[in-house]
Amino acid sequence: MRKILTGLAFISIFVFSFSWASDANAGPYIRYASYNGLRYVYLRDIATYYGMKMQPGDKTCDIRSQSGNATFTYSHREGRINGIRVTFMFSPYLNGSEPMISEYDFMLIVDPILRNAVSKHKLGVIVLDPGHGGKDNGAQGRFYREKDLTLMMARRLKDILQAKGYMVLMTREKDTFVELPDRPAKAAAYKADLFVSIHCNSAGSGVSNINGIETFCLTPEGAPSTSDAKARSSKKENGNSFNKNNVYLAYCVHRGMLRNTGATDRGIKEQRFAVLRDAQCPAVLVEAGFLSNLTEERNLATGSYQDKITFGIAEGIIAYHRAMSGR
Repeated sequence: MRKILTGLAFISIFVFSFSWASDANAGPYIRYASYNGLRYVYLRDIATYYGMKMQPGDKTCDIRSQSGNATFTYSHREGRINGIRVTFMFSPYLNGSEPMISEYDFMLIVDPILRNAVSKHKLGVIVLDPGHGGKDNGAQGRFYREKDLTLMMARRLKDILQAKGYMVLMTREKDTFVELPDRPAKAAAYKADLFVSIHCNSAGSGVSNINGIETFCLTPEGAPSTSDAKARSSKKENGNSFNKNNVYLAYCVHRGMLRNTGATDRGIKEQRFAVLRDAQCPAVLVEAGFLSNLTEERNLATGSYQDKITFGIAEGIIAYHRAMSGR
């Protein structure tokens, strides 16, 4: 990886090895410019840094090489990395003829995924969190309840991971109610190295045509969640120290589920769910499918499809672990 030099100090919320320059005519720098009160970086420089080629278009811009690729859409937050749908925190834009992406997205989404630029840590204890339970049924399909399906999938996933040598614990082992704050608290008490919360989705009554898999990680500090139109500058929202690992874990798990199920890719997203916000280790929340979609509800209730979902999650966890261990 080539060295990039500059004397500019970077703001303290990022730990990184990149260097920057504000002069658009400067030399071998990743250049930046301010836009709407944020710092944006030149996609051309990022492509050069990664040894990729940039392919600009009228509405989108790609960077790609034999080992990876990413697509950015001007004025829209939705894009793709290695073919996986991703919601970026801020929309890319054109600075004259130069495609720009936000510094947040470069540092906290693009670089962790394309370069595995994450903090290395041990991975011995995994805590699984079957969503809902007890008095909380979760989403209700025509025939099945979310709380029952999530427990089934968590049990299957536990068996798979234990067979691979991991220590796996669960926030609930049966149909009991666990308060939201108690779920990450249990993971912390178990000294979890990884936390995976399992859920089923619903588009609401009368909406039956929406289907697919979503994977969520915690929204970083200072950025909007996927469901937000823009950053809420009037309210301080915290991220955590695992932002890069969170998104890389989400990418690995999401990719594994898509590969094993062939389901619709609804993307990697950011949200400040309580179970993610309070996690003291890298954490993701998966939405395995929509109970409001009859076909998907029936799939989620079958052992064969649950195997596809859980083998996919396990595949993602193992891929993440390999990246942590450098194997």
